[in-house]
Amino acid sequence: MIVIFVLFILFIWVLGVASLVLILTKNKNTAENLPIKRTGNSYFKVIGDKGLYGEYLTVKELDKIPGNHKTIVNAYIPNGKGGTTEIDVLFIHETGIYVIESKNYSGWIFGHESDKNWTQTFPNGHKEYFYNPIKQNEGHMKALKNLLTFVPNRYFTSFIVFSERCELKNITVNTPDIFVLKRYDLVKVMKKQISKSNKLLTTEEIETIYSIIKPYTEVNEEIKQLHIKNIERNKNGEEPLRVEHKDKIENKGEFKKQHKSKPSTTKKKKKIEKLILNAVVFLILLGGLNAFGNSYQNSLESKREKQDIIEEVQTNVQQPQQEVEVKKVETNPLAISNQEINDKIKESPNRRITEKEAFQLIDNQLAKPFYQGFEMHPLSSSSKFENKTDKRFSYFKSNGPNVPSDKLSVLISYDDIGVMEIQFQ
Repeated sequence: MIVIFVLFILFIWVLGVASLVLILTKNKNTAENLPIKRTGNSYFKVIGDKGLYGEYLTVKELDKIPGNHKTIVNAYIPNGKGGTTEIDVLFIHETGIYVIESKNYSGWIFGHESDKNWTQTFPNGHKEYFYNPIKQNEGHMKALKNLLTFVPNRYFTSFIVFSERCELKNITVNTPDIFVLKRYDLVKVMKKQISKSNKLLTTEEIETIYSIIKPYTEVNEEIKQLHIKNIERNKNGEEPLRVEHKDKIENKGEFKKQHKSKPSTTKKKKKIEKLILNAVVFLILLGGLNAFGNSYQNSLESKREKQDIIEEVQTNVQQPQQEVEVKKVETNPLAISNQEINDKIKESPNRRITEKEAFQLIDNQLAKPFYQGFEMHPLSSSSKFENKTDKRFSYFKSNGPNVPSDKLSVLISYDDIGVMEIQFQ
């Protein structure tokens, strides 16, 4: 029974692991469409980074939007100044292009559309100031429009998405195509906006825009670090650093050719992660088989131990039976005589017999080999207790009454009805 249970658990476990491997490795198209994959980062990196995790949650919400669409995450677009501007999430929908700036902040948020900086206030009263996300997203949209010159300006809409952990206390926005909201309102607001819009982009146009922007998500680590440095330099009022190899981000043809001839760092990481995943699955399967083998071995040993215990118990049980049989053979003949005589008395009417019948039963017992040589002698006694009378008769062997070991006493108990008991002593 234990083996069957272990086999069932092992089967369910292997089936689950196989399903996971099938989803993550075999079905490439499905895996690439998972929100975690579209961020361009590994699972552990996304979970460990607040900003990336906020973008991942935003992508999950966008998947609920109906209609033909494509989603791009973390695109480093040339800003025309030798540097880049990073778009958190780009939602290319049949009703337009939605540029999303994700802010995974907590606390109370205060700000006006025209302010340079907004305020983040924490429960302990501490305040932090950050660059106006509306102006920040305007820079993203400007760089994007310069890249997609064939797309009309009215196709672009700005969304500033804050996390559920914050509270938008005093936010003022006057421009119609700019939305500032919390993540759980994103689907509701975007659905409402889409319902009021016409279809502006065909499936082919969506694919074209996607193919133009997608390569800018595959920039090397050098460009990412340079972008971060330029953000700090911009805060300090310093001139931004320029990208040394400008063609990497401004010449799309050269960019695509470079990535075809040489695998990107991201792809290398994906291959390594895939190898690690396969190795982990192999080790898990190996561990499972080992655990099953140990369990089966323990089960066999347990059965053997139980069998040994059963055999030992059976041996111990049989031994006392033999001893009982020996004791029965060695039982005192006097006790046997008493048992036989009194069983016959109990079978009589009223469980009583006459004195004649009593002496007949005594003579029958004395005829047995054990009592050979005993004779009655005129030694008798009588005693009376209430309604009961006891008479004792003495028997001796033929060598005389002076040998105590050869004496036999027979006690006969009477009442008003007859003999009720006989005892050999």
